[in-house]
Amino acid sequence: MPLLIKELTEFRLEWNTHRIRYDPKSHCPSGCPDDNYFLPELNNTQNFGFNVNEEDYIYVCENYCNDSSVGKYITLQRENGLNNIVKIILDNIGNSEVSITNARKIYYILRTYLHQV
Repeated sequence: MPLLIKELTEFRLEWNTHRIRYDPKSHCPSGCPDDNYFLPELNNTQNFGFNVNEEDYIYVCENYCNDSSVGKYITLQRENGLNNIVKIILDNIGNSEVSITNARKIYYILRTYLHQV
């Protein structure tokens, strides 16, 4: 999971710091998304943020955040399928288990495989 978190963080940073060029036909602001969010006046735009109603916040928390399965991102069937794929990868690279030294390699192979599926 740490490798996935790192990759998502890198993607977020890359996306939020890239420059969006000006398009006269677009109603969206140009510039870097981070700049537009934190400093909207730089690109002559406005803060589109809004306050969340406290009652709505409480409703969402009570109905969706107390579920113990919220932290489970994939179904048991999908998890078993991925574990089987990892076992095949381990066999192909001549290892018997995932370790600190082969985790990145296994992750890259798994990611490449999943992009092709």
